[in-house]
Amino acid sequence: MSEKKFVDSAELTQLGIDLYNYVRKLDVGTMATWHNEYLEANEIPCIAFKKESATVEKLNANIKGGYEAEIPFVVYYRDEVKDTKATLNIVQPLNMLADLFNKETDNGFPNLKITNEKIEPVSLEMTATPSDATGVENNRATFVASYRFTYRKKGDFE
Repeated sequence: MSEKKFVDSAELTQLGIDLYNYVRKLDVGTMATWHNEYLEANEIPCIAFKKESATVEKLNANIKGGYEAEIPFVVYYRDEVKDTKATLNIVQPLNMLADLFNKETDNGFPNLKITNEKIEPVSLEMTATPSDATGVENNRATFVASYRFTYRKKGDFE
């Protein structure tokens, strides 16, 4: 049994910043301002990017030091849900985000800027469809969807 190797926390932090800078420029059909980690208390609509895990395992590591890794993250979206139509539509920004990620992946990541030149994006994808995170309170609801950024990091001699 081999020992698990984990991605350096500085690398994960920088990739979190790069991903946040990328998503906050995307038009997901809402006037909400993007936030990092937390929804603003009284802001409606509101959307937030949140890293999901503190440790990420290196996958398919090679002798040159290269590897692949998957960074899970979630996006929360809160809005008013005063009627059935609004309740059905609240998931649209989260689904639109998945569509934009698919296009970005299919087109070779023209808009995703990664700070570390050794990192090559492989895919951005939705891993869990939008679901209710809070229930309805004061005609407001928060939905969450899970996503994953997969990348390959080149080794020192690649």
